[in-house]
Amino acid sequence: MDSIDEALAEAIKQFNALEDVKKQGLFEYPHPLLVAETRAVVDKLPPGGTLIDIGTAAGILPHAVHLLG
Repeated sequence: MDSIDEALAEAIKQFNALEDVKKQGLFEYPHPLLVAETRAVVDKLPPGGTLIDIGTAAGILPHAVHLLG
């Protein structure tokens, strides 16, 4: 992935495609807070750094960071 916006869009697309998400209607969207949080994390994470997800939300942000490489 080349950009944060592309990575977020792909992570959200993959999340929304999950069968449980469809059944329960728990769809995610690229809302401004998610975009801002992701940009802040990417700006602070050093090259080769490790992001630890503590599992309190849908996991969109860490998956987007993973997609960015």
